[in-house]
Amino acid sequence: MGEQGKRAFRGLLLRVLLLGAAAVIIFTWVIGIKRMEGNSMFPHIKDGDLCISYKPERCVTGELVLYRQEGRMKVGRIAAMQGDTISFENGQVQLNGSVISETIPYETVPDETAPIKYPLTLKEGEYFILNDYRLDSEDSRSFGPIEKGALKGKLIFLLRRRGF
Repeated sequence: MGEQGKRAFRGLLLRVLLLGAAAVIIFTWVIGIKRMEGNSMFPHIKDGDLCISYKPERCVTGELVLYRQEGRMKVGRIAAMQGDTISFENGQVQLNGSVISETIPYETVPDETAPIKYPLTLKEGEYFILNDYRLDSEDSRSFGPIEKGALKGKLIFLLRRRGF
């Protein structure tokens, strides 16, 4: 290999290393990828779907988010935020005294085994997360509100891996 070939190889190697470093930075601090496990967000997100998220500066009620709970990454929907009061009545979610309109086909009832008392007013930096499959899934009704630091990303894209 001549001098020109060595120079071209070093240039290619440098580009590959820079591209790899950029990918690591982007996928560590900007974008997150999670493969959905289980059906806690059924019917909107199914088992095996790839969830692509980005690190949010702020989230609002109704958004799908990735969050860390008990050492595991989970996907859920923000039902209430700091300062909001949430309760459940007749299988529906009430936010600040009004029933919220949802496209969720399941009743929403509190977890009777959890030590959470309703109506619950969220403190500064707290979020109340609900899963879409409300009949048999673990969300804030079981473990309580999560802190802002537990939010790891806001879903921006979903790649369906099986069935439509």
